[in-house]
Amino acid sequence: MQNRSFLLANCRWLLAGLLLNLASCFGQTFFISLFSGDIRAEFGLTHSSFGLLYMVATLGSAASILWVGRLVDVYSARKMAVCVVLATAVAAVLTSYAHSLIIFFIALYLLRFCGQGMLDHLAGVTMTRWYDLNRGRALSIASLGHPVGEALLPLAGVVLIAAIGWRQTWLVVACVLLFAAMPVFLWLLKTTPLPEVATQIQTARRRRAMPLERTSGQVIRDPLFYVVLLGIQSHSLITTGIFFHQIQIASLKDWSIAWLAANYPIYAGLTVVTSLIAGEMVDKWSARVLLPVGLIPLATACLVLALFSNLMTVPVFMGLIGIASGFVGPVTGALWAEIYGREHLGAIRSITMASSVVASALAPGFMGMLFDLAVPIEQQMFGFALYTLVAALLLFCLAPTLNRIAMAGADG
Repeated sequence: MQNRSFLLANCRWLLAGLLLNLASCFGQTFFISLFSGDIRAEFGLTHSSFGLLYMVATLGSAASILWVGRLVDVYSARKMAVCVVLATAVAAVLTSYAHSLIIFFIALYLLRFCGQGMLDHLAGVTMTRWYDLNRGRALSIASLGHPVGEALLPLAGVVLIAAIGWRQTWLVVACVLLFAAMPVFLWLLKTTPLPEVATQIQTARRRRAMPLERTSGQVIRDPLFYVVLLGIQSHSLITTGIFFHQIQIASLKDWSIAWLAANYPIYAGLTVVTSLIAGEMVDKWSARVLLPVGLIPLATACLVLALFSNLMTVPVFMGLIGIASGFVGPVTGALWAEIYGREHLGAIRSITMASSVVASALAPGFMGMLFDLAVPIEQQMFGFALYTLVAALLLFCLAPTLNRIAMAGADG
């Protein structure tokens, strides 16, 4: 009943968060990689050279987010959404008309910065700042924009590329952003939700987790911040690398592209279910407790890909990645507010978002280099699994320290 009343009272703003994440999919690796074959053929790029180009563009976007991301603390969500959606549409048009590598690089940078970076950043900051008592629920619902995009856009992209060509498909993307997304955001973000009113039980829970407000400068001087960051970025690093090179992996495993695409709904469906469950768990137990838990299915997915190659590997792997992805939005979205407060959340989250973008930038180039050096995909996946398991163990050991930080304000 409580969930239903929350959804009814906040459906407008929750939908805005969901659609911001959905719009960010146009700049995500899984969508851009659909065009990788055509792009490499158009500009004469190898796997490693395209991976390097992608990495540089993404690193540039990460540097930009460090500076631009803090504007979310200054300007309204409505103004930021309009500006970023407009810039993403411009990037799509540039991609369509790019006939030189320089213009294509600029377009790719804008897609990664505005699409993958700023739209996702804006959705996370607004949901975290607007909601306190139901933060996990809000973040989990807003995060559904990602699996919705992952379920619908690959098939739509493949169909459009086959029907009208890859360049015209990017023009369709621009039209969707300008004539569908822009008016919707102007309406949905016209107002902001009222502050939540706590019950007696919820008030007691808030007192148990009331962090001291930290500035971005204080955060970057905190060694613990980097240890936590190293762990939570494993998801961005691994999934980006795998999805960017999904065609190559399918070829090495002797899977058809059609079979790979047919299993995306499993990935998307389990992401949705896990995200909703994780949101409830965050509100009940905190993101700090759940932080290491989401890494276990990710490590298991890497081991499955390393150990097996038969056709049934695909749905199992996709399902595990979906479960791991479902934890990301609610858990990492709520974490920084729990331990560093909300006053400077935009600036703090811009640092973590830049870190995530850097991780997503390194993976395609790194894995592309390994493929060119003929390193088997099985060895790569064993390495990723080991890294993820070590990160989960570190985060589990750090849980008591994170709890003390989260309760510092209540104790003081």
